[in-house]
Amino acid sequence: MNQKNSSIVSIWNAERINYQRRYANMIIRDDENPDDQNNKGAINEAGYVLINIFGLTPKQVREVERNQGFTNEDLDID
Repeated sequence: MNQKNSSIVSIWNAERINYQRRYANMIIRDDENPDDQNNKGAINEAGYVLINIFGLTPKQVREVERNQGFTNEDLDID
C-alpha cells in the first residue's frame, strides 16, 4: 500500500472510532433518559451508519455498546 492510501485508511479508521464513541455516548444517554425519542432516532441513524457506511456487523455494534465505543478488534480482545 502506498503512503497516500495508508494515510486515507488511517483517517478512515480514526473517524470510524470517533463515530463509534459518539454512538456509545448516545446509548449511555438512552439508559439515563429512555423517554428521549430524539436520542432514540439518533441511535437508530448512528447504528445504520456504523453498519452500512463503516461496515461493522450487528455483533460489532453490540461490542461498541459494551466496550464504550470500541469493537473487540479495536481493543484486541478475542
